[in-house]
Amino acid sequence: MKRRQTQIQIQEQRKFKQPQINIRYSNGFLCDRKNIFGDQVVPDRLLLDAAQQLNDIREGKFNPTNVEELLRIGHISQRIPRFITTKSAIARLDIVSYALRSGVPLLIQGPTSASKSLTVQVASVGLYGQLPLIYALSQQTEVGDLLGRKIVRKKGTSILSYVPGVLAEAYEKGRVLLLTGFDLCQPKVISSILAALDGNIIEIEGKQIIRHQNFRVIATLNGETEEFTSQQRNILPSKILARFHTISFPLMSREECNEIFSQLLQKSNPQYGKESKQIADVHQSVSNYYASDSRNDKSRGSAAMTLRNFSYALDLMVLDKLKPRDACTIAYIAQIPTADRAQFNKQIDVLGSSDNFQKLRDEISKVATEMHIHPHPQFIDAAVYAIVASRNGLHVLLEGPSGCGLTTLARFVSEFCTKEIAKERRIVVPEVLLGPESTVENIIGSFKPQEMKSNETDLTQLVKWKNGPLLIAAESGIPVILDRIDEAKAQVVERLNPILERNARREKTIFLVPEKGESTEQQVAQGFVVIATLTTNPNRQEQTISLAFRNRFVTIAAEPPELINETRTFVAQTVISKVAEKMKLINYGELPLGI
Repeated sequence: MKRRQTQIQIQEQRKFKQPQINIRYSNGFLCDRKNIFGDQVVPDRLLLDAAQQLNDIREGKFNPTNVEELLRIGHISQRIPRFITTKSAIARLDIVSYALRSGVPLLIQGPTSASKSLTVQVASVGLYGQLPLIYALSQQTEVGDLLGRKIVRKKGTSILSYVPGVLAEAYEKGRVLLLTGFDLCQPKVISSILAALDGNIIEIEGKQIIRHQNFRVIATLNGETEEFTSQQRNILPSKILARFHTISFPLMSREECNEIFSQLLQKSNPQYGKESKQIADVHQSVSNYYASDSRNDKSRGSAAMTLRNFSYALDLMVLDKLKPRDACTIAYIAQIPTADRAQFNKQIDVLGSSDNFQKLRDEISKVATEMHIHPHPQFIDAAVYAIVASRNGLHVLLEGPSGCGLTTLARFVSEFCTKEIAKERRIVVPEVLLGPESTVENIIGSFKPQEMKSNETDLTQLVKWKNGPLLIAAESGIPVILDRIDEAKAQVVERLNPILERNARREKTIFLVPEKGESTEQQVAQGFVVIATLTTNPNRQEQTISLAFRNRFVTIAAEPPELINETRTFVAQTVISKVAEKMKLINYGELPLGI
């Protein structure tokens, strides 16, 4: 009987999967409603004029006058300089800005880099003059993270004080709350949002909070259901979906991407304005590579080429003054195994010459030898690309087969990037080995019990918040290593999306951490980057990480050395040399007899 019920449940989940846009993206998400994007807005939930406006926008019958006025007086170009007003961008902004004006809770579904979060940020800045509070939901998100909780903190005669969560803060102060990864959080936690959508007062832990007139909620999700199980993506019930107006942002067209490439390049690097078409060709050729079956190594994950890849190339050209060819090599080509890179020579060659980072290569080879690491060509290539990306505030994903030295490479890159800081102060790069049982607490931090002296009377010292590896690195402005990120659950690692979205070298970066209970806005210092490793496995049947999560990194293909006779000899010499150095440290006089 139980087996039959399980089969019926699986059939129902499959039944309500939405139709796919193409082979890689699915238009929808796991839910218990059919035709969610085809339903008309129900007037008894929303104001009639709002319902009509939203339907008109969805059908393309919108008037851009309001958006043009918003862009004119909203100081958006100064606050968000990389927002380009294409025709499609104006259409997206129109529906989001109208939803914010009307107070309509919005749920936006769309593939990675469909401009969901950016559009909300632009609308919030234009209407209210401030960025939204952005919080990434995860499997470990608790009701207290959203509404608030009592923590051990002395206030008057009480040692327990209420500290508002991110939703309660937005509710009281009149902020736009942007919740990402809506299908990664447990529905029972999302249900806590519903009370905030009705009425003007919510009561939390005995405290009444009055709703500010500017409080708004917008949620987003990628809708990647293909190859993901219910353990990786949660099913959204009707009672939650009924409180939101659901819309879908499609994948950006190639024409819109090219227009954005051209305008951004012209604004930031006018001398390379003519190269925008060539960069767009590289972008499209790599996208076609992942969409085809021509890859030699299919154990490496699939990837989506989006505006983020172009943004990475742009950061390298602006911050590090790289030539377009070098910037595109790191942002696009470095993720492709060496055996497949030759097919992109034509597109890369038209971008001009390159110095091949020769000075950096020589320095890497010297330092690696001193650390008893064999500087084979594959290691040096990966190290060059990862170091240049990290130095410019870009988060790095090192991908390769087991045994190719991923962890060693990650540690080498982090030490190389912090060697100047290490001269001034002692540096220990935080590192986390992830697995199926890893939680958000293992990465971000948690409350820990403290030892108390026998004469201690302050009970607030019993429990204190302790930063995890990621927050330690963010405060110190150093890298953090997330090893074996493919082993952790999607609902855990995608909690990091907001901090991965930002470049701490290019812009002021804030990471919301309501888990701390207080001081939830974590300032991220320059120098902070995430260096993650992902082990490929040809026998793996399902996706290890989502396209959206992968797209927040500059992916670097790590490969094992070609073991020719010269290489074998060099490795043997290196190992013997390393053992000999350690043997010098042994005090044989202190060893027990008979050894």
